[in-house]
Amino acid sequence: MNEPQGSELRLLETALYLDDVGLAARFYRDLFGFRLLTGNTERDAIFAALEVPGQGVLLLFKKGANAQPVDTG
Repeated sequence: MNEPQGSELRLLETALYLDDVGLAARFYRDLFGFRLLTGNTERDAIFAALEVPGQGVLLLFKKGANAQPVDTG
């Protein structure tokens, strides 16, 4: 099996767990121009996904928000 060369290695997704998802989403959008794919930039946001142009996706999660079980019906 051939090992990938340095230029072939990519980080497709990066996840950060934060106290204020909206603030972080606005920061990355405004400073770096990352486009919001899904989620929102409001103060009460629990999730946001931003496109890192040509690189991958930056996932932002509210710290502790996924600690509660989700009712699936």
